[in-house]
Amino acid sequence: MGNRRLLGVAALVAATLLALLWLDARGGRALSEQRIAVSVEEKVREGLRSLSEPYLDPRGRPRLQLAVRLEPRGHDSCRAALAKAVARSPVFTPQEDATTRLQASCTVETASRAAFATMVRLELRLLDLPPGQVSSKVVRAEQQLVGFLALVPPLLAVILALCTGRIILSMLAAILSAAVVALLYRPGRLDAPLASQLLGLPLDLAYATWWGARTYVIEPTFAQFKLQIMAFAASLVGMVAVVTRAGGIQGVLGLLGRLQGSPRASQLSVYLMGLVLFFDDCANTLVLGSAARPLTDAAGVSREKLAFIVDSTAAPVAGVAIISTW
Repeated sequence: MGNRRLLGVAALVAATLLALLWLDARGGRALSEQRIAVSVEEKVREGLRSLSEPYLDPRGRPRLQLAVRLEPRGHDSCRAALAKAVARSPVFTPQEDATTRLQASCTVETASRAAFATMVRLELRLLDLPPGQVSSKVVRAEQQLVGFLALVPPLLAVILALCTGRIILSMLAAILSAAVVALLYRPGRLDAPLASQLLGLPLDLAYATWWGARTYVIEPTFAQFKLQIMAFAASLVGMVAVVTRAGGIQGVLGLLGRLQGSPRASQLSVYLMGLVLFFDDCANTLVLGSAARPLTDAAGVSREKLAFIVDSTAAPVAGVAIISTW
């Protein structure tokens, strides 16, 4: 049965891949240009936000207003994206005769054999700033567009998780597929001769595996913020285990014993406990999930409903609380 499921997953993913390629081919150059315009606008907006940071106070309010002369270069969508981003900026004001120049260089590389495979690169520069201001700053960004193929990793993760029941394996497979799509559908590689692509395929797959593991697993895992989160979660899980062994969970259930027979009352009690644990979303999920599971099991509430209630009172409550780790 397991082999049949895997074969079914492979067939479904292959069919989905072919359908996505057909949709991209049908959309053609017009669809590709729309994606490029959206990507350029997003990158220009993010880059301009980065250039504005030295001129904002801790509350995000502008310390001063800078008049800038816009100098868009490269792709046609760069001019409209730059004008739109500057019009919404609290710091920069467009002015034709301004001394300070805001240069935006947008380059777009598209594969001749596949219009959906595109690499968008952006470079923003502030030049000729007034004396006493922050020195000129350069912001660079790039984004690879692969069309509907970007849906392959999440679809693969969902299908594998449903068929195998192994979440971590499904996520790792999705990460690997994302790396393979990103590397195999680079514009420069697609424009190479077919024989060269086939000969370099094993090396590309090996590099995609290493690149995906390094970019999406190793580097994020050992980032300082992620290490802090893992240390906090590990210590919190340890304390929950200690409290459980010491009988703390049973004590909570004893206090809420009157609610165990009513599914609606047990769900309400879980919701109220989620509001009390407002200081951190991870703590809310770990502590409340462990404490409320016996209560909802005794009341006949499904684990899925418990997960929904716990998740609904985790990040949303921490995000609006006056005092929290957010």
